[in-house]
Amino acid sequence: AYTEKCEKCQRESKNLRGSTSYRYVLKPVPSGIMILEADVNELIQFSPVSERYGAVQTETRQTLSFLEIEKSPIAPISAEYHHRGSLKYEFSNEFDLSPFQLAKVTDERAQIEELLNHLITHNAEEVNEHAPLKYWELIQFLRLARYEDLEAVWNKYKNMPSHRLWLLEAIPATGTTAALRFIKEKFQAEDLSVAEAVRTLVAAVHMVKANPESIKLFETLTEDNKINANPVLREIVFLGYGTMISKYSAESDVSPAEHIKPIQKRLSEAVSKGETEDIILYVKVLGNAGHPSSLKSITKIMPVHGTAAASLPIRVHIEAIMALRNIAKEEPRMVQELALQL
Repeated sequence: AYTEKCEKCQRESKNLRGSTSYRYVLKPVPSGIMILEADVNELIQFSPVSERYGAVQTETRQTLSFLEIEKSPIAPISAEYHHRGSLKYEFSNEFDLSPFQLAKVTDERAQIEELLNHLITHNAEEVNEHAPLKYWELIQFLRLARYEDLEAVWNKYKNMPSHRLWLLEAIPATGTTAALRFIKEKFQAEDLSVAEAVRTLVAAVHMVKANPESIKLFETLTEDNKINANPVLREIVFLGYGTMISKYSAESDVSPAEHIKPIQKRLSEAVSKGETEDIILYVKVLGNAGHPSSLKSITKIMPVHGTAAASLPIRVHIEAIMALRNIAKEEPRMVQELALQL
């Protein structure tokens, strides 16, 4: 969601490359041709910065082999077929949090505990060379685990500092809504300290997949009294709420305006009460979200129409202008017209 395509960069040096190769083993049979084997190999290279060898590579492989015919094949229809191009594969979205390391799942809870113990035993004095792979496997199993399994593992190890630390690092990295719900409920139950809540929530903002459910969880966190009582947590949750809306907009075709309405309402109330710090925070949230429907709310606190907004502190005007950056990517003409008035 944070990756932006730069046309100028692409002309100077292509920073996104991809190649795919297919191999088929075919066998003639009386009814036509049988596919005995199919291999596909895809390699994607992405260079986020202009740095030599500073590339990220993702490699995907799939191999399909013919084993046996369990039932007699249906006789093909004798008809004229139109050429449709090459054979393509479509993958469902259960593996959208790739890359992933394939691991055999037998007993998720037992395997999570085994991986936790392995990481703690072999990384006490210095980092073991197998630690990254084991940590990634732990993330995968936590991702597959049900919420009840997370609860059970947490209750078993929460009083063991090393186990607790590894769990609080790995759970947000799973990127699931269950992870966000876990962090929320553990903080509300006072199972997490403020420092732990800060660390896990910051990670969750960037790692958890944006969807209506995760956005709703962040919205409920903005109304939590314990969160609002701590300035640092309050800022993380509110700014994270805007970021989740932005991620959701980037990954989906439609981004409903109702997600941002609670913040727009809060901004109007803060302006009417003259609460400068709250105005600045809510404007930053709208800026993070970058939703075009927020343009009207932001315009009201700018000194463009000779309204009461002219009397607001210059800090508010600065933040309001800065909040236009993400909106400008969606509605450049509207923001240009506003910038000309300013």
